Amino acid sequence: MSGWMSAAKKRAVIEKTDGCCGYCGLTVSADEGTTDHIQPRSQGGGNSIGNLILSCRPCNLAKGNRSLDEFRLWIQWRDVCISHGFTVFQIGWLLDHTDLGERFSRPEVEFFFETKRARHECL
Repeated sequence: MSGWMSAAKKRAVIEKTDGCCGYCGLTVSADEGTTDHIQPRSQGGGNSIGNLILSCRPCNLAKGNRSLDEFRLWIQWRDVCISHGFTVFQIGWLLDHTDLGERFSRPEVEFFFETKRARHECL
């Protein structure tokens, strides 16, 4: 985890999810994990404990500066995004303006920190 926060704050972030990635539930050590902003700083998120979570590197890289809802949508539709080059915004538009979601329903994505059980594989 990065050196920009105190040791006490790092411990609190790790303890929130019992040393597991807050997104996929993978057990990660403090050295392997990264600190992620649930609401990205670029979207107004701060450095409070409530907005920080332990993340494995693959989940952190996949989330990037996406909001939680954008990341959730990306996970649900990642195969389409990757294979056809769609962005999350394009998938969101298609879901809002077509019957894509009805024709090709996808399971809901719940993150580990929300349920304390993994619902998807590590990215």
